Amino acid sequence: MAKNRNRVAYNIQDVFFGQPEDAPFFPTDISNCLVWWDVDDERNSDFNTTKKVLPSIDGSSATLDAQGGNESRVEKAINNKPAILLDQSVSDSWLASDIGYHVGELDSEHSMFIVAEPQWPDDGSENPGDAGLLMVGDSNYYDFTDRGITQHGNWGTTYAYFGGGGNGRTYTWATNPNHKPHIYVHRYNGGTSHSGTSLKIDGLLASSSYGTPVNIANCRFLSVGRGSSYWKGYIAEVIVYDRLLDGEETRRVEKYLSEKWNVSLPASDQQTESFEILKRINRVQNFDYTFNTKRTSEGVLGKSSEVDRPIIEPPSVDINLSFYLDGVNNEHRMGFDVAHQERVEGSVGKIGEAGYKPPLLTNNFFHTGRYKDSKNVYLVTNNDNDSDIRMQRSGYPMFITGTTQIPSIIDPNANDYGVIAFQNCYVTNYTVDFSLGSLPRAEVGLTADNVTFYASGSGINVPRFNVERGLVEENGKEMLIPKHFEESEVSIANKLSVFKPGDVNLKVWREDEEDIYVSNFLKTPGPDNDDGWANNSVFFDWGGTDEQLDVGGATDGTAKVRYINRPNTFTVGQKYRISASVYIPSASTNLTDVWFLDDTWNLNKKITTKDTWVDISEEFIAGGAGFYIYTNSAVDWTPQTSSPFDVFQIKNIVVTEVNDSINFHSDTIQSCNITVNCNRENVAYLGYKHYADRPIKTPMTVDVNMQMLVKENLTGDFVRDISKDLDYNIDISCQKSGITLTNYLFSGSRFDSINYASSIGSNKTANIKFSTAMDHDNFEKGLFLSGRLLDVVNEVTLATAGSERADTDTDSIYEKGTDVGLPDDTTEHDILYGTNPLY
Repeated sequence: MAKNRNRVAYNIQDVFFGQPEDAPFFPTDISNCLVWWDVDDERNSDFNTTKKVLPSIDGSSATLDAQGGNESRVEKAINNKPAILLDQSVSDSWLASDIGYHVGELDSEHSMFIVAEPQWPDDGSENPGDAGLLMVGDSNYYDFTDRGITQHGNWGTTYAYFGGGGNGRTYTWATNPNHKPHIYVHRYNGGTSHSGTSLKIDGLLASSSYGTPVNIANCRFLSVGRGSSYWKGYIAEVIVYDRLLDGEETRRVEKYLSEKWNVSLPASDQQTESFEILKRINRVQNFDYTFNTKRTSEGVLGKSSEVDRPIIEPPSVDINLSFYLDGVNNEHRMGFDVAHQERVEGSVGKIGEAGYKPPLLTNNFFHTGRYKDSKNVYLVTNNDNDSDIRMQRSGYPMFITGTTQIPSIIDPNANDYGVIAFQNCYVTNYTVDFSLGSLPRAEVGLTADNVTFYASGSGINVPRFNVERGLVEENGKEMLIPKHFEESEVSIANKLSVFKPGDVNLKVWREDEEDIYVSNFLKTPGPDNDDGWANNSVFFDWGGTDEQLDVGGATDGTAKVRYINRPNTFTVGQKYRISASVYIPSASTNLTDVWFLDDTWNLNKKITTKDTWVDISEEFIAGGAGFYIYTNSAVDWTPQTSSPFDVFQIKNIVVTEVNDSINFHSDTIQSCNITVNCNRENVAYLGYKHYADRPIKTPMTVDVNMQMLVKENLTGDFVRDISKDLDYNIDISCQKSGITLTNYLFSGSRFDSINYASSIGSNKTANIKFSTAMDHDNFEKGLFLSGRLLDVVNEVTLATAGSERADTDTDSIYEKGTDVGLPDDTTEHDILYGTNPLY
C-alpha cells in the first residue's frame, strides 16, 4: 500500500544543529602549539641581511635563524609563493633555534609538521645521505637521529628517527618527489613501541618500521636542513606541538597546510569533506518558531487611508526550544563554550596552570570566536509513526574513510522524513531552570534569517542563506541525518542522564568571605608546632601524608570528658561557618559522639555515625573565642596503652568568617532561574537585502531569580548591605552517583532586589534577584558551564583512509573532541575548574 505523502499533520522527531560556516583555522587553535614559523612572516624582506630570522607568528624572541649566510628567500618558489632556499652544495645553509631557551623543550610527546620542496637533480648527480629536513635534539643542532626527518638517496627513501639511527620508520617514494611541495609529519608518543610513532607524507602513512623507539628527553635544539648531510630545496612552514595530536587534529593541520601551499592530500579526505553529519540535540521538550515581519504604514496628504504597508526591514524567524539537562552535550553541540573532560584550554591558560580561567559560556559568540555564532538548525519531522527510529546503532563503522561507508551512518528512514532548515541562526538567550517538582531544564532562544522546507531527509545539500542577495545557496556539502543510538549501548561511557531535584546542589556565597583557619595536619607535632590546638586527656597522632589528625585516649584512661581546643579562634559576635570531616571507628566502643562547640555552645554540632567519614557544615554567631572538639562518654575511654583503644579522626577543618549581610540559607531554596541575555544588534549595509550581521550588544547581562522559604528571622542592615555592594557567587551542581555531570557557576553577581510574601496558612517566602554582565575581557564575571560529554568508545567520525585514527579513544559522538592526554593525577575538580579561585 502506498504511503500518503499528502498528510498535513506531522510528528516532530528530532532537532539537529549544523556546523558553523568554515572558520579560519590557525595552528594555534589546537592546544600545545610550541613553535609556528611561516616564511610569509619573515621580518626582513632580504633574507641575506646580517640577522636573518624566520620569526614565530606571535613575534616572540623564539626565532629560526639562518646559520651560514648562504640561505636565500625566493619570492616565487612553492606554487608561486615565497620560501627559503637551502642549498646542499653550500655546507652552511641551514636554519636553527634554541627552542628550549625560548619556548620549551620536547620531553616526551610531540607532533612536527614541515612544508618543503626537494630540489635535487632528477639525473641522480647529487645523492644525499641522510639530508636533514626537520629535527630536534638534546645536546646540539646535529642530533638528527634523536627526533628527525631526513632524505636518503636522490629520491629513494625518507626516514623518521625516534631516538637513534637504528630506530625509525621509512617511507619509500613511488614517484619522483623532487620539484614538488610535500607535507611531512613526524609524531611520537614518548613510548618504546612503534604503535606510538608515525611518519606521514602528503597524508599517507609510512608502514615500515625498524628498531625500538627511545625517548630522548630535553630536546631543545631545533634545526631545519641539517643532518649528516644538508638539505637541498625550499622550506615554507614549520609547526611543532609538544604533545601527540590525534588523527583528527593531525588532519586539520594537514588540511590547513594543503590549502595554503596547494599540496594534494588523499582522495578520501576530499570525499569525506563533502558531507556534514548533523548534531542531534537530546531530551528536547518543545520546539516553537514564529515568522515575523515588520510593516510600515505609508499615507499621503488628503487621504485618510494608507497607500501601502510595505515590509522595509528584513523578516526574521524566532525559535524557542527547551530540553532536559543531560551533562553539557547539547550546549557543546550548539556552540556554547563549555569546560569538559576532553578540553584543556580555558578562557585564559590551561587546566593546572596558575591563572587558569574556565571557558565563559558565550565566548564563541563574541570577539574572535564569532564564526561559531551563525549556524543552521534543522527540525526533522516524521509522517510515519510505524518507522522504527530506535535501536539503530548496530553496524556503525568506527571511522568513515570514504563514500562507501557513508550509508552505514545514515538513518535508514531519512528518505521518509521531512526537514525544516532554519538558516543563519543566532542565539538570543539561554535560560536554565531548577525548581522543586520538575526536572532541571534549559531553554534556548534563536533568531534566523530564513527557513527552507524539504519533503525528504536525504539528498539535501546544506543550505546557506546569502544575506547580500537574499537567496538560498548551497555550500557543496551533503547533509546526513545520523542514526539514533541505543542509550544502553555498552560502549557509551557517560550515558545521558536526567537530573531529579535530589541530584541538584545549590550554594550561594559572598566573594568577600575569608577563611581564617584551614587545618594543616601534615606537620610534625611538637610543643611549638601543634597548629594552635591544645588537648585535655587526649593524645595527638598527626596524620603525616593522610592529612588527618587522630585523637585518642591518653595513658591515664580515667577521663570521660576529653577534648581538643583552639583558643582565640573566634571573635565574639562575628558570624562563622565551620566545615570539617569526622570519622569514628566502631572499634572505639566507649566513644559515642563528637561535638563541635564554642565557649557558649552557640556552635553546637554533634556527630554519632560510625565507620564512615561524615562531612559537616555549620553557621553560627560566636559567643566566645574558644573552638572545641569535644567528647563526653558514659564510661572511661580505653587508653592508647590497650588494644583496641578509643580514637576518632578529623581532617579538612575550615573556619570561614561570614560577613553579616541579608541572611538566607541555601537549604531552603525552592527554585533558581538563570538567564543569559544575548541581545542582538541588526547591522544593515547598503546593497544588502537582509541584515549583514547580528552581533551581540554589550553589556551582555545575566539575571538570576531565586525563590526560597524564610527559615529564620533576618539579620543584618539592609541599607548597610546595599551600600557595601559586594559580589555574590552562585554554584549549582548536578550529580549522578557522586559524579558531577553539569555545573553552573554564576560569578560576580550583585544583589538587585528581594521580595517577601506572607499569607495566612502559607510559609513566608522570599524572591531574590541578582544580576551581572558577561566579562569577555577578564573572564571573572558571568556564567560558566562545565561538565561531562556523552562518550562512546567506537566513535563515529570522518577520517583519512589508513590513518592512525584506528584506535579506541573515548570521544564524543559525531564531533571530535581534543584528546589532551591529561596526567594521571588530574582530578575531577581539575577537569571542571582547574585552579580558578572562583571554584
